Amino acid sequence: MEQLLLLLIIFSSFIFRILLTPYGSLPIDFNDWVGWSDRLVMLPFSQFYKAWSDYLPGYLYVLWILGQIKLLFHSFGLKIPLEILYKFPAILADLILVFIAYKISKKYLNQKTALLIAVLFAFNPAIFSNSTLWGQIDVLNTLFYILTFLFLIQKRILLTGLSLAIALLIKPQGVIILPFILILVFKEKWHITTILKSTVVFLLVYIGAFIPFTNKSNILSFIFERYSIGLNQYQYTSVNAFNFWAIGQRWWMPDSQLWLNISLHYWGIGVFAIIFILIMWKFLKIYRASAIKQKLLVLNFSLAIVFLGSFIFLTRVHERLLLTPLIFLMIAAIFKRELWIFVGILSVTYLANLYFSFVWVTQNFRNIFSTDTINIISFLNFLVFVALLVILLKWRYDFDEEKNS
Repeated sequence: MEQLLLLLIIFSSFIFRILLTPYGSLPIDFNDWVGWSDRLVMLPFSQFYKAWSDYLPGYLYVLWILGQIKLLFHSFGLKIPLEILYKFPAILADLILVFIAYKISKKYLNQKTALLIAVLFAFNPAIFSNSTLWGQIDVLNTLFYILTFLFLIQKRILLTGLSLAIALLIKPQGVIILPFILILVFKEKWHITTILKSTVVFLLVYIGAFIPFTNKSNILSFIFERYSIGLNQYQYTSVNAFNFWAIGQRWWMPDSQLWLNISLHYWGIGVFAIIFILIMWKFLKIYRASAIKQKLLVLNFSLAIVFLGSFIFLTRVHERLLLTPLIFLMIAAIFKRELWIFVGILSVTYLANLYFSFVWVTQNFRNIFSTDTINIISFLNFLVFVALLVILLKWRYDFDEEKNS
């Protein structure tokens, strides 16, 4: 009966998403997917980057597959709705995320609660608005972050290396998780041969994915070049993200501007670096290689705060990047129920941010919120970050005595 209910939740959320696919697509992003997909099908991969693209190869392979599927339908005189085709990978990632959340919940909570959590993941508007309406793929790289850590804790050597490689091939922001990977390898006492095997798999997949896209002799310089293009495209304080830089309408300012002789870009990096070190120090203290329940709570809570901190303080940040810390926070909330209030707040602010950006881009830069409203929402995101950081830093308990898990 329980499995049937889970299947019903996943299937109904799938149908719900398919019905929504014709609506809310951001034309710029969606046209990029279609255009890049066509180009990948028509040209050798080595010619692809001769025209503009700020994406790494990871998702380009997915777009190539989607382009082949479209050609196959056309060869039979059939048409497949483009909204369904190009939004399907992110929708599939949504559904896998629901299944993972259910499996984690079922292991430690009762069946009814596990199904309720599956529903929360399946129908949280903040999640399906990104994938099903906007048509973006932020859930995809987040899913591979999660899989990487799950495989690592379970000591599944090859899958850890594979999943990490895919995560870093999709979005450059994934480099944030590398220090956590190193700490967990140490804490979980991986043998040196295990580390080497996983590293070899990672390098083969990661470097191998770049090779078809370059005709340069130096593959490392090509990889660095692709990362630089992605990270340096929007050199502004905030790219419509409701974060620290949006307070007082300081967004869309060139982050090369100086304050105390230091560029705003490096101010953002400096503040985030301090926060990152602080979180890593606390993570080292409270992470124990014992009960997996504790591991998942501490790990996901720490990652939620790290990614939220990057959203709040780094420059060049898009509104969509709030989704990753939100998902990690939802997983942490499975074990610590009081975190759901913060999940609710960030879900609302994220939806507001997406809606603002969608209208701003599609309706000739029209602002649907007043300056005061933007300041309030941005400051609320900042306060949530501060509250979560304080909770982490004050966290001194024996996990077995945790009452709210």
